[in-house]
Amino acid sequence: MSPTSRLSLLALCATAALAQTPIAPVDKWSASGMEHFITRPELIAPRYKVNKIHPEAIAPGYWFVTPYYVTAQEQRKETLEYIPCQTGAHIFDGDGHLVWSGACQYENRNIFGFRPVEINGTQHLSMWLSRQFVGMPKERIPVKDQSESGVILNNQYEEIHRLILPHALDCHEFRPQPDGKTILHTWHERIDVDTTGSNLPHVVDGEKRKVLNGGFWETDLTTHEPVFAWSPLEHGLHLNESYDTTGSGWVGTDDHSDAWDYIHMNAVDKTTDGDYICSGRHTSAVYKVSKDDGHIIWRLGGKRSDFVMDADVPFFWQHHVAFLFDNATHTIISVFDNAGEDKGRNTSIPQMVSKAKLIVLDTAARPMTAKILRNFERPDGDRTPMGGSVYPLGDDPATANIFVNWVLPGYVSEYDSNDRLILEARFETDAVKGYRAFKSDFVGRPTEPPAFKVLPVGYGKDEAASAFYVSWNGATEVVDWTFYGADSASGPFYKLETVKKRGFETSWVMPGVVQYAYAEGVDKNGISLGRSAVESLVYHGAGGYKIAAPALEGIKQMASPVSGRPVSSERLTTITAQQVADSDSSVLPATDGLLNQQLYGFFIYCLALFGLICGARKIYTTMVWRKKGYSALPAFRVDDK
Repeated sequence: MSPTSRLSLLALCATAALAQTPIAPVDKWSASGMEHFITRPELIAPRYKVNKIHPEAIAPGYWFVTPYYVTAQEQRKETLEYIPCQTGAHIFDGDGHLVWSGACQYENRNIFGFRPVEINGTQHLSMWLSRQFVGMPKERIPVKDQSESGVILNNQYEEIHRLILPHALDCHEFRPQPDGKTILHTWHERIDVDTTGSNLPHVVDGEKRKVLNGGFWETDLTTHEPVFAWSPLEHGLHLNESYDTTGSGWVGTDDHSDAWDYIHMNAVDKTTDGDYICSGRHTSAVYKVSKDDGHIIWRLGGKRSDFVMDADVPFFWQHHVAFLFDNATHTIISVFDNAGEDKGRNTSIPQMVSKAKLIVLDTAARPMTAKILRNFERPDGDRTPMGGSVYPLGDDPATANIFVNWVLPGYVSEYDSNDRLILEARFETDAVKGYRAFKSDFVGRPTEPPAFKVLPVGYGKDEAASAFYVSWNGATEVVDWTFYGADSASGPFYKLETVKKRGFETSWVMPGVVQYAYAEGVDKNGISLGRSAVESLVYHGAGGYKIAAPALEGIKQMASPVSGRPVSSERLTTITAQQVADSDSSVLPATDGLLNQQLYGFFIYCLALFGLICGARKIYTTMVWRKKGYSALPAFRVDDK
């Protein structure tokens, strides 16, 4: 093997080592199973384990999830330690790699119902923001952000609308309508109710009782006024329909802890004819509500069901009921059947395995009937005590792939048209859960430039290699990253290498030291999407880094300066020498000469050995995961450049 080939192979091993074990800061209060990044050290995202059982059947699309309640995260105010951003809206790709984190954008705020929505034919994102900021001191949060609100973003992750109402929005539903004029959302209020005739064990008949009355609104996004408001107590939904025998309040909300959460409205959707479908968790029932006067057209489930139900239709403590299809005689809805709950509200109801159900309602039959169209049991046989979602990945509920969120720990699964389990994924850490999860195609085009770092490999001024790291939070169209280097800040810059994008952060190692560099994102057609700022590799010691002249000179012979390349993207970031000088006055001049070849070889062989050790550790970890039924995500693939 020639010296050049041997060095290339060893550099490849070094790249593998760096990909397997990134050099990243680890905050000692962050949960295990979290991913850290060189280019974005402020972000810490949960890491997925993914098992693709039938890869060919998996539908394309990104996962929209909201990790929250990271139990290991805290801040010691007396020493003002750094708080990483790890709670809130996240997008992951189909391999479980992070695509976008909105944790910092919304100050580590707990977020629910994060989903892609199409408004007037254009892609948007919507979410509900709670008042909970995980680990963040209140004095760091703007006053406008300290209230519950609903938010709509464009596909550049810019906030274009925020809904703040005087009454209490709640986390269960925030759903913009396709015309962009109105939004469906749940709400609740604490009121005194006359309990006469309720016949409940925890209520003294005839006395006033504080009750958490939960309903829904359809609100005009321009005027913020309701176009339809519905309260269950005002429309014939009685206290004695509740299955909650404890009379407890909304857990986790101090100002509502004394009010009986008798219905717990947790979903609302709209039918083709403009009526509404809504869900009461604590009544274990789904309701169709008239758009004209708000009366209940029918009840499915609960104590007063209007349907004759097949044996596998009944559900308890359900979440995320959604309308899927209707015609003159039939309606199809989806129900996430928790089949259990988390606070012991009724011990006479058995705790069962959770299921995702698609139910066909024959509303023309007399009596009306309910039958199962499709039924998916939680694959690990466990129970989801709260949260959950069911999301068809197509227009036909009977044949579409189905994406289900089982909540703990971020557990999702996908099924094909034959109801086969084709994918499972879950967070490596059990400190993180997610209320709902959705899957959809999406094109994200962030306005911020890519984040880029170039770091020395080794110690001292005679470095053996340069490690490049690049990421672009939210950019979905990047296929390749091209790295450029120069001897000086003024250039000219020469192409060093083009590598395949790998996950959120892509790394590459080259022999020798490059003094100035930047990265450029390229789409599938080879068109530039944007470039990072220029980063300098500076040795803060006696003298400066020595340029690896043979490596850089060889590249110069094959490449032309960047200034001669056409740029076709409007989003391209222009970097000038003056900008570099203004932003970093600590750049030290490089010294002339070649690297000591023996020292160079020593470092490369050390890196190769390091890569082999990390590879062996990765194989062992993968074997352990597979014994548990899950396959590890590849941090480095042989088909990557």
